[in-house]
Amino acid sequence: MLFFGHLLEYVIVPYKLEKCPVNGEELDYQLDLKENMYGAKALGPSMNLSETLNENCTYTAKVEVKRGSQYIEYTEVEGKACESLDNVMKPAWDRFKQETKPSVRGCIFNPNSYFLNEFQMKKDEVKVPIQAEGEFRAEMRLSCDNVEMTCVKSEFAIRTNDGKK
Repeated sequence: MLFFGHLLEYVIVPYKLEKCPVNGEELDYQLDLKENMYGAKALGPSMNLSETLNENCTYTAKVEVKRGSQYIEYTEVEGKACESLDNVMKPAWDRFKQETKPSVRGCIFNPNSYFLNEFQMKKDEVKVPIQAEGEFRAEMRLSCDNVEMTCVKSEFAIRTNDGKK
């Protein structure tokens, strides 16, 4: 996945994606980070919703950066989930909703079973607000109607895409 900042091209390399405990009523969902035949990672989520998720859902994200052998606090952000997805990765978010089966319109996931097979973000679809290269990990929590519903931990790298390996 590529993004641009300060006139340099960057690539995000995902390493790990896993669920973490929630302080509420956890959604019934699964996350898969699959490797294709070229070694690229693709997201394969599925969820069974018994209630509606809508534009009022909020998130918090704690991001840490690796310095030496330790992770230290980098940033913490919060906001409305759909609004932030539209601001940071609208093309990828729109394609994600369209490729999800059944497809999703707007930001309303009605009660249903949803799945997506091997979703990869493409060049120019994401504007990640991290102004540094390196190794990162993040913990993201989603709440709807003031009830925490998901917690996801991820580990990833951000590198300049200057043609060097």
